[in-house]
Amino acid sequence: MPTLSPQDAVAQAFATMMLASEKYRGEAQGNWSPGCNGSLLIAPVPNDEPFVGAITDFFAGGGGARTFTDGIDSGGIFHSMASRASNAETVESRVPVLQVWRRELRDSGGPGRFRGGTTAEFASIPHKMPIRPGGLNTIGSGVSLPGGRGLSGGHPGGPSSNVVLRGSNVRALFAAGRVPAEADEIEAEVDVLAAKSFVMIDEDDLLIGCTAGGSGYGDPLLREPELVERDVAMGLVSAEAARSIYGVVVGDPEATEAARGEIRRLRLALGRPGTGGGGTLDDCEVLHLLSDTVEAVEHGGERSLRCTVCHYRFGSYGEDHKRAAVVHEVPLRDASPVNSRCGEEFVLREFCCPGCATLVAVDVQKRDDATVDESCLF
Repeated sequence: MPTLSPQDAVAQAFATMMLASEKYRGEAQGNWSPGCNGSLLIAPVPNDEPFVGAITDFFAGGGGARTFTDGIDSGGIFHSMASRASNAETVESRVPVLQVWRRELRDSGGPGRFRGGTTAEFASIPHKMPIRPGGLNTIGSGVSLPGGRGLSGGHPGGPSSNVVLRGSNVRALFAAGRVPAEADEIEAEVDVLAAKSFVMIDEDDLLIGCTAGGSGYGDPLLREPELVERDVAMGLVSAEAARSIYGVVVGDPEATEAARGEIRRLRLALGRPGTGGGGTLDDCEVLHLLSDTVEAVEHGGERSLRCTVCHYRFGSYGEDHKRAAVVHEVPLRDASPVNSRCGEEFVLREFCCPGCATLVAVDVQKRDDATVDESCLF
């Protein structure tokens, strides 16, 4: 597992470089289900070695968005592309658990012009353990903050998580002929687990977990409203996120246009200005794209970077365009419905074009962290 975070960082770096290549930009993609999240159920056995079984639902992470399409929903994990989520009945036959649900987790795909793939959420309860209680060993990463990044203004996917609902009434619901489909339907005490932990678990305790979702590509406000409405209808995006992140009011084009305009206004009004840049560049020779909405151009013998939407000049060719962008920050916990348990010290840092408020980059950082360069061309 110590190799996974460096691997995700390297994948992000290569994807950023590919965006500037006409030949290879179609191969770039946001982080694919970064990090990992696994669980081992350890059940004592009378007069024998303890039983250790893996709950392998975490192999159904979300794929990273591409420059031309959404990421694959529950598409697997980047560091083990041949793996797949196990058959629920097979796990139940080998591990003393019952699977209560497994489904794609709403809002876990990173928002963007193209959305990151949603991950799978699973819920399992110990069942017929030889000796009660048993042990639960969780090994995860990307819990306090998402483990990956989006591309070109796309947001990161949802974080990994493990929660145990202690002393739940799940078995009482079973006895009444009901199979719960949401945590809100269950009466229990919520125990949020650390990324790496060992706790005891009994047959009335329900484990709910997920691995990370795929990262998005491009500004979410540039996503076609029809695609957002489709995602809402399919249960992949909530109406809340559709309005607050994508600026889409389902079924109301005029309200959508107004909502998107208000989000852009707030990005500029509440953000802090960058340094450098200014003016617009028209009638230029386009040299190559740098990202979804930033391109390198030549005008009067000088090379510059500009916004593809409004032609705002970010600065000279050798400067990082993020330095000239307006920086708009929101607490990471408030950025998405799935981020509610992320660390309070982290913010979602959006870098917007000063001319049209289009997102050109998004980072997750601590509030006092310095800006990380996105590009440096020579």
